[in-house]
Amino acid sequence: MITHKDVISRIKSAIIDKDVNERVAGIKAYTCLLNYYKPFEIATSRTEREYVLLIRLRVGDIEGFGEIATSRMIDIEKLVKEIRDIDEKLRNKPITEAIEHVFYSLRDHALKLAFTTAILDAAARLLNVNFGELFSKVERKEILTDITIGIESLEETMRDLEKALENGFKAIKLKVGKGGIEKDFERIRAVAERLPEDTALRIDANQGWTYKEALEIIPRIEKLNAKIEFIEQPLHRDLIDEINKLRTITEIPIIVDESFRKSGDLNKVLGKVDGINLKIVKAGDPVDVFVAGKNAKEKELLVMMGCAGETNIGITVDAFLASIIPVDFADLDSDLMKEDILKTRVTELKDSKRILPTGKGLSVTENNLLIEKLKLIYQS
Repeated sequence: MITHKDVISRIKSAIIDKDVNERVAGIKAYTCLLNYYKPFEIATSRTEREYVLLIRLRVGDIEGFGEIATSRMIDIEKLVKEIRDIDEKLRNKPITEAIEHVFYSLRDHALKLAFTTAILDAAARLLNVNFGELFSKVERKEILTDITIGIESLEETMRDLEKALENGFKAIKLKVGKGGIEKDFERIRAVAERLPEDTALRIDANQGWTYKEALEIIPRIEKLNAKIEFIEQPLHRDLIDEINKLRTITEIPIIVDESFRKSGDLNKVLGKVDGINLKIVKAGDPVDVFVAGKNAKEKELLVMMGCAGETNIGITVDAFLASIIPVDFADLDSDLMKEDILKTRVTELKDSKRILPTGKGLSVTENNLLIEKLKLIYQS
C-alpha cells in the first residue's frame, strides 16, 4: 500500500536530484462558461452548462495548467481573494515548498484541484517528462473509453446509441434511475438488444434505485443477452451494506461512485463492492486518485477512471491516471459533450480510445487556448 506522502516525497526528491527546484513566478486565473450540446441528465441532476476555472502557474520559465469545472455559479469576488492569498504564499517559493502548500494547506476543494494539477504539470515539465511519468511508468498509450447516454426518452436514447456505434465506440454507459424501473428496463433492454457482440454495456443508476427496486430489476438485467460489464451505484451512497447484499443475487460486478470519494474511503468499501469509480473532481487532487487506484488494485478491486465535467485538460489528467494505475475501465467523455477551452484536443479520441499526448506535462500550450472564451480574473 502506498501513501500520499510517499508520492509527494518521490516527486520532490526527483526535482531536487535533477536540480530544477525553480521558484514560483506568478499566477493567471481565468473563468468561462461552457455549454453542453444538449442537456445531460442523470438520476440526481440535470446539467446544461459548466463554469470553468483555469489556473496558469508560472514556475521559472515554464507554465503549468490546471482546471476545475462545476455546474455551480462561481463567486468571482470570493475566488479572486482566495487566489490572491494563494499567490502571496507561493510567490518566489521553490516549487518543492509550493507543492507542500497546495497539497496540504489549501482547504477549498475546487481551488485545490486546479492548483495541484497546475503544479504537477509544472513539475513534470521541469523534469522533462509527461504528466504520467511524474508518478509512475505509463502502462498504456491508448485508453478504451465508453460514451455516456444520459436519461432521455427511448427514441432519443436509440438515436444517440446509433451515433455512438457509428463513431466506433465499443462501450456504452447508460444512465438510469429516474422515472421508475419499468422505464429503466425498457431502455436497458432496447440498448442491449441493439449492441453488437463486441460492444459492452455499462449501467449507472447514480443512487436512483431503492433496495427493493434493485432486487427486482437486477435479475432481469442479468437475463439479457448482452455483454454487461457492471452496474454502478445502484443505491444511495450510504447504503453500503445493502449494496453488498445485491452482490449475492447477480454475477454482474457492482461498483460504486458516490460511495467512494477519496483514498481514505477504501476501507469503508472493501469486501462490500466489486469496484470503485475514481474521479479527480471528487478527490480534489490527482495524487489522491493515483494512491486510491493503486491501493484498490492491490486489494483486487475493479477500478474505473471516471470524469465529471472536465474539459480536455482535465480529461488529459484522467487519461494519464488511467494509464499509470492502470484501470480496468474508463469513462472519459465529458469533453465530448460540451464546448471546450482548447482549440484542438491534446488527448484525442480515435475508435473509442483516448490517445495520450506525447509532449511534456499535460502538453497544453498557451497557443492552444481559446483565449476569446476566457475571462482573465487575476494576474500576479
